[in-house]
Amino acid sequence: MANKRAVNAISDQKNVKKKRSTFRDTFLYKLKETANDDQKFVNNKTLREALNWEEDRYNRIKEQLRDENLIVVGRGGPGGAVAIANLPGSPQRFYFVLSYR
Repeated sequence: MANKRAVNAISDQKNVKKKRSTFRDTFLYKLKETANDDQKFVNNKTLREALNWEEDRYNRIKEQLRDENLIVVGRGGPGGAVAIANLPGSPQRFYFVLSYR
Protein backbone atom coordinates (compact mmCIF):
# COMPACT_ATOMS: atom_id res chain seq x y z
CA MET A 1 0.00 0.00 0.00
CA ALA A 2 2.83 2.42 0.88
CA ASN A 3 4.57 1.67 -2.42
CA LYS A 4 1.38 2.43 -4.35
CA ARG A 5 1.10 5.84 -2.64
CA ALA A 6 4.74 6.57 -3.44
CA VAL A 7 4.20 5.66 -7.10
CA ASN A 8 1.07 7.85 -7.25
CA ALA A 9 2.96 10.77 -5.68
CA ILE A 10 5.75 10.44 -8.24
CA SER A 11 3.31 10.29 -11.16
CA ASP A 12 1.45 13.32 -9.77
CA GLN A 13 4.73 15.26 -9.68
CA LYS A 14 5.39 14.40 -13.33
CA ASN A 15 1.97 15.74 -14.34
CA VAL A 16 2.62 19.14 -12.74
CA LYS A 17 3.80 21.60 -15.35
CA LYS A 18 6.78 23.68 -14.43
CA LYS A 19 6.53 27.37 -15.14
CA ARG A 20 8.99 28.33 -17.82
CA SER A 21 11.11 31.37 -17.06
CA THR A 22 10.84 34.29 -19.43
CA PHE A 23 13.85 36.22 -20.68
CA ARG A 24 12.89 39.14 -18.45
CA ASP A 25 12.67 36.85 -15.39
CA THR A 26 16.06 35.41 -16.24
CA PHE A 27 17.54 38.89 -16.69
CA LEU A 28 16.21 40.10 -13.32
CA TYR A 29 17.30 36.93 -11.52
CA LYS A 30 20.82 37.10 -12.93
CA LEU A 31 21.06 40.84 -12.19
CA LYS A 32 20.09 40.25 -8.55
CA GLU A 33 22.50 37.32 -8.33
CA THR A 34 25.38 39.27 -9.88
CA ALA A 35 24.70 42.22 -7.59
CA ASN A 36 24.59 39.92 -4.55
CA ASP A 37 20.89 40.75 -3.95
CA ASP A 38 21.82 44.41 -3.56
CA GLN A 39 20.71 47.41 -5.59
CA LYS A 40 24.20 48.12 -6.87
CA PHE A 41 25.04 48.68 -10.52
CA VAL A 42 26.38 45.82 -12.63
CA ASN A 43 28.34 46.40 -15.83
CA ASN A 44 26.30 45.53 -18.95
CA LYS A 45 29.08 43.43 -20.46
CA THR A 46 29.50 41.45 -17.23
CA LEU A 47 25.78 40.75 -16.99
CA ARG A 48 25.40 39.89 -20.68
CA GLU A 49 28.27 37.42 -20.46
CA ALA A 50 26.81 35.89 -17.28
CA LEU A 51 23.53 35.40 -19.15
CA ASN A 52 25.40 34.07 -22.22
CA TRP A 53 23.14 36.14 -24.48
CA GLU A 54 23.70 37.83 -27.81
CA GLU A 55 23.86 41.63 -27.65
CA ASP A 56 20.55 42.09 -29.51
CA ARG A 57 18.55 39.98 -27.04
CA TYR A 58 20.26 41.61 -24.07
CA ASN A 59 19.52 45.14 -25.28
CA ARG A 60 15.90 44.30 -26.16
CA ILE A 61 15.14 42.85 -22.72
CA LYS A 62 17.09 45.62 -20.95
CA GLU A 63 15.02 48.30 -22.72
CA GLN A 64 11.77 46.47 -21.92
CA LEU A 65 12.67 46.31 -18.22
CA ARG A 66 13.75 49.96 -18.21
CA ASP A 67 10.44 50.98 -19.82
CA GLU A 68 8.64 49.05 -17.06
CA ASN A 69 10.74 50.88 -14.44
CA LEU A 70 12.07 47.59 -13.09
CA ILE A 71 15.71 48.50 -13.71
CA VAL A 72 17.69 51.71 -13.91
CA VAL A 73 20.39 52.32 -16.47
CA GLY A 74 23.51 54.22 -15.53
CA ARG A 75 27.13 54.81 -16.30
CA GLY A 76 29.80 52.42 -15.24
CA GLY A 77 32.72 50.83 -16.99
CA PRO A 78 32.76 50.39 -20.73
CA GLY A 79 29.21 50.06 -22.03
CA GLY A 80 27.26 51.34 -19.04
CA ALA A 81 25.59 49.51 -16.18
CA VAL A 82 22.19 48.45 -14.85
CA ALA A 83 20.68 48.02 -11.38
CA ILE A 84 17.40 46.89 -9.89
CA ALA A 85 15.05 49.86 -9.52
CA ASN A 86 13.75 50.84 -6.11
CA LEU A 87 10.90 48.60 -5.09
CA PRO A 88 8.18 49.53 -2.59
CA GLY A 89 9.53 49.00 0.91
CA SER A 90 13.17 49.03 -0.15
CA PRO A 91 15.63 51.75 0.81
CA GLN A 92 15.66 54.61 -1.66
CA ARG A 93 18.72 55.71 -3.56
CA PHE A 94 19.68 59.32 -3.64
CA TYR A 95 21.83 60.75 -6.38
CA PHE A 96 23.67 64.00 -5.89
CA VAL A 97 25.15 66.04 -8.68
CA LEU A 98 27.69 68.63 -7.71
CA SER A 99 28.62 71.22 -10.28
CA TYR A 100 31.23 73.96 -10.04
CA ARG A 101 30.09 76.23 -12.85
